[in-house]
Amino acid sequence: MSALTKLFVVLLVICSLMLTAALVIFVNQQDTFLTAFAAAKSTLDQYKRDKNTAQQELTEAKTSANQIAAQAARAATDMQTTIAKLTDDAGKKDVEINKLNARIAVLDAAVSDLTTAAKLGQQNLGDLQKRYEAMVAESDKLRINNAELNGANTDFEKRLDVAQRELRVLLEQMTQLKKENTQARDALAQHNITLDGQTDKKVAAPNLKGVIRTVKLSSDGILYATISLGSSDNVAKGMQFNVIDQTAMEFLGKLTVETVEPTQSFGRLEGPRIQNVKPENQVLSQL
Repeated sequence: MSALTKLFVVLLVICSLMLTAALVIFVNQQDTFLTAFAAAKSTLDQYKRDKNTAQQELTEAKTSANQIAAQAARAATDMQTTIAKLTDDAGKKDVEINKLNARIAVLDAAVSDLTTAAKLGQQNLGDLQKRYEAMVAESDKLRINNAELNGANTDFEKRLDVAQRELRVLLEQMTQLKKENTQARDALAQHNITLDGQTDKKVAAPNLKGVIRTVKLSSDGILYATISLGSSDNVAKGMQFNVIDQTAMEFLGKLTVETVEPTQSFGRLEGPRIQNVKPENQVLSQL
């Protein structure tokens, strides 16, 4: 039942109630009956007009409702088409979602493996960090030791330089003294003078064989050499050795021992070809 119909029914009920009231009043009050009747008639006429108006509005409302219903039907058809399309799209999306879920499951498994690998990597990294810290500490110790060694080496080099300078000075002084000693001996020999009745004798040497190790020219032009024989071979100061070029089998000169060490000796070279003396030439105490 529509709203207009309900309204019409309500109006009818009201009219009935009013008419009943009017009749009661007419019965009870005859004097006012005509007036009430006229008022009721007027009201009824108004109700009829309202009814007609309501019927027109109802007709218009039905027409509008039919139009709205038609529009709603078209909209429903369009909506059903849209729903069908969305349903189809939803089905496709479900397929894609299932594929994505499968990929997600694979990725989850991969992430789990990566997480395990990351944990192992972190453990390995921790171990490597500890090893690195130990290596850094050891490197620091080595750096400190190296710095200390460098300092000690620098000090040793300085001391060695000083010692070498002093040695060069001593060698030069010794060479000069030997030169002066030779000159003095030559002068004494020219005058047939001996020192305390001693004669100039060379120290006899056992039958020894060795090689030249180094050859050095002093600042005053005297050649000196180091040989591979020392005190452990019974070499003594003053011994003389013959220097031989074993390849050409030539006599190069003589070496007179001046200083002796356990495994080597140092002496002065004299002879016709001492300028040809070189390392690895043979030295013989006896020819």
